[in-house]
Amino acid sequence: MQILPLQVLVSNFIAKGIVDGTLHSTRFPFNPNCYVLTELYRLTLPTYEPEIYTKLLHTFNFSTANHQGFWICRNMIQLFQNQNLTSLALGRFSWCQAYMRKGTRSRCVAVFEDLEHKAMDLSNPIDIVAILGDCLNNDSRKDLVSLSIDTEVHETTKMFLPNWIAPLAKMLPKLQSLSISGRVLEQNDFQALCSGFPHLQKLNINGTRLTNLSGIFQLRSLEVLSIGNLKLGSAHDLVDIFNLPNLKVLSLSCEGSCREPCCPRDLLFQFLECDRVMPELVYLDVSFNGLPTHWMGKVMDRCPKLEVLSVIGPITVTDLTSAIEIFSSHNLPSITKALRHYMLLHNRPMLLELFKILMEVLDNVMDLTAGRDLQDCSEALCEIHHKYQGDYTILDGSAPILVMLMRHHQLLEPLHKIDILNCLFYTCNFFLDNPYFNAFYSKFESIFQVVDNPNITKNLKFNIQKFYLVAFRVIGLSIEEESWKIPCIGFLHNILNTVETTEAEREGIDWRTVVGSLKKFGKRHIQHLELWQVEDINKIAFIDRIRINSNRPLSYDSFKKVLIYMNANLRLRLATQCPSIRSAEKAVPLKIKFFQPIRNCMFINDTIYHFGVYKKYPKSECPPRVIVTNKTDGSSRDVDEFGFDYWGDANAVTEGDVDVRNPGEQEEEYPEKPDGFVEQEENKLKDLQARLADPYSNESEPNSKGDIRDSLASLQPFYSRRDGLKVPFKCFLMLTVKHENNEEKRVEFVVYRKKVQEAYKYLSCKFFGNRLHPVTFKKMSFEPTIIRFPPELKIRIRGLYTCADMNVVLDAMEACADLASYPLEKIVGLYPKKEKHFYHKHIKSAKCLNIYGCGEQVDWAQVYINLGNQKIHNCLSHTDITTTECNELIKKWIVDEKPVGTCLSFSIDHKYHLPSYYERIYC
Repeated sequence: MQILPLQVLVSNFIAKGIVDGTLHSTRFPFNPNCYVLTELYRLTLPTYEPEIYTKLLHTFNFSTANHQGFWICRNMIQLFQNQNLTSLALGRFSWCQAYMRKGTRSRCVAVFEDLEHKAMDLSNPIDIVAILGDCLNNDSRKDLVSLSIDTEVHETTKMFLPNWIAPLAKMLPKLQSLSISGRVLEQNDFQALCSGFPHLQKLNINGTRLTNLSGIFQLRSLEVLSIGNLKLGSAHDLVDIFNLPNLKVLSLSCEGSCREPCCPRDLLFQFLECDRVMPELVYLDVSFNGLPTHWMGKVMDRCPKLEVLSVIGPITVTDLTSAIEIFSSHNLPSITKALRHYMLLHNRPMLLELFKILMEVLDNVMDLTAGRDLQDCSEALCEIHHKYQGDYTILDGSAPILVMLMRHHQLLEPLHKIDILNCLFYTCNFFLDNPYFNAFYSKFESIFQVVDNPNITKNLKFNIQKFYLVAFRVIGLSIEEESWKIPCIGFLHNILNTVETTEAEREGIDWRTVVGSLKKFGKRHIQHLELWQVEDINKIAFIDRIRINSNRPLSYDSFKKVLIYMNANLRLRLATQCPSIRSAEKAVPLKIKFFQPIRNCMFINDTIYHFGVYKKYPKSECPPRVIVTNKTDGSSRDVDEFGFDYWGDANAVTEGDVDVRNPGEQEEEYPEKPDGFVEQEENKLKDLQARLADPYSNESEPNSKGDIRDSLASLQPFYSRRDGLKVPFKCFLMLTVKHENNEEKRVEFVVYRKKVQEAYKYLSCKFFGNRLHPVTFKKMSFEPTIIRFPPELKIRIRGLYTCADMNVVLDAMEACADLASYPLEKIVGLYPKKEKHFYHKHIKSAKCLNIYGCGEQVDWAQVYINLGNQKIHNCLSHTDITTTECNELIKKWIVDEKPVGTCLSFSIDHKYHLPSYYERIYC
């Protein structure tokens, strides 16, 4: 039985009711904020029934369509085509296959990136003119006054076909508002825009990659202009905006942009450099811009009629005047005020930026007198939630904030808590109904931690049982053990005996997946399951009791059972941070799927633990290359008292360590600098300083200053050692924990008292030391290095992958390897070059041997005869084995009575003719 999502059923019902006359369309005021129309937008996916749209084409009558946040498809195009539109905002174009010009690429010479430096999609550009031509009938083309085709937040930016502005100008003669934020606008298209839309009053070209605004003075009617995130060369490229006589609103805001030094965000600097006045300007937005000293007075000089100033961003603003209205983000009341302001402006990117800042502010709210501020903030968040109910980016960004507000529940009124719970309930169902937004799933953990807290929900006039079926749906999303399911299980345990559900409600749950998911957490967690047969499918009707209680601790024995099935990284993290469970954790066997130690980091399954040295310079003095190193997990080398980088204890082998380096391979303690390095660097520094002082130099000032700081950083250790000077930075030991397929990472800093290798050894001992059972590694991979293991550790290896000398590796591993490791399941050797590399007893006994690389000095026929492995795969190696040698090998297999399943695969040199090679073997 197919279970249709709720919004499909609702829209089908509405469509049928309107068509057959039992539900009158006049009861639904279709406008951009209408819930029914929003639900209809969510049904635009091609997998849903198109009959809905056919029935409703002539039923709806609306002139404004805001389709932002949704995929545009043929169904919605047909719906828009049957309306007389005056305002249109289109959403994502990822599924517009019919409008992609396949086999072509944008003619843009540059390699464009979006604001977060992700590569844009230059292939199969979109024919936006054709899309708009199909969306708009003749009347809509004549009457359309507002068009928005912004790049959606988190969307991979699709390029439009070149020269798209000119035909658009002919199609829309009365257009007054145009927003193309994030779209690539080439200079010729910009000139066509300036000359082709004489009635334009609002223009948003934020982040369009323009480098010059010359010609914008032609838009004499322009009143609102947004030019944020443009990398203009100088103030001269901006000066034409001062020739717009009616300009009242100007946005230089750089919301949504990268916060790295490569994006200077200096539009305000260039604006202030123009010695011109904007006599009619009343609103200026300089959010996320660099702020020069005494900038406020300069702004007032340029804009004498200024009434409102927006200066959102992480920078603390101190020189604000009280003569005008200010929108800032320096505290909770100001953020709440800004949220309402940008909600009225329909500025979704800025709302998302404010969400990030708000999370940091709420995390630090400790004052019990902040109750009124928190209540105002919750009201604003709920208003935004209701306004953007179908917008997945807003819902995704607001959910963690709503959870954070509920954690301050003692400061909220009951009505605020009920509103927040209703918003969270809607959000959960929205992402469960739309499984293609699966990045949200991890947020279910924090939501149900709030829902299951009786201190938050008691005495509320809210039916918390509404979350009952939601919890089961969350558990049934997959059959894997996921940490974000645990609070849902605890919630079900607490509510299971009180909730009343109908059979129809239970039919909507994939019970088989629920059971598979619960079994991943251990069979003992489920006491009783009643099964019965319905249509030859076992379905679960009821779960009487789940033995996971978030309020009552598990017994010692039960907890050890849970640990066996727990994710290895989660288990190690818990044991590190919770001393009370360490003895139980050490007593349970630890199994790791993948382990790879490198010099200063280790991979455990899909998680990387990386140690580095972080150098903290005074503000504005950090060299660019140090900034880059700090951002990329810190320096892998230690720092001495003078500031020299060196390898520290990289060559030291301590108790428990396993040295698998090739003979004679060691790190050079202090990498040698060439003779005359200091003199050469000093000459380079003088040259950089001279170029910076030269007013006619082509070098940009920020780049020159950065090069000077890099050069000074290279010379500093030599000066410190020579003159006894103190180093200009502080060092911290930096531990970075991140997942391979996730950009999010967790960083911890401690005072630099241990060398990098000492810290690495310390963490290894925390993870693997003092265990009662050997640690099992299903796959262990490493290059020539020193593996920092704790003393007396025993490991059990299933598969070994290495590019080091295999004999050295296997001899070194015997000191810590448990006897149950042998014979190994698999050995993968990279670049073995001599026959002796294959004669180790553990190589010959491994069940499977894979060989990669070139072994020109190896007599492969002799190697194959002497090896006893059941499966041997020689991949990409230069193999010269004659048919005579091949026949000898086959005869030996027959004599030795090799078991069924024995396999040898190898490459044949191109000089052999393959069919004749086979014939000679079989003869």
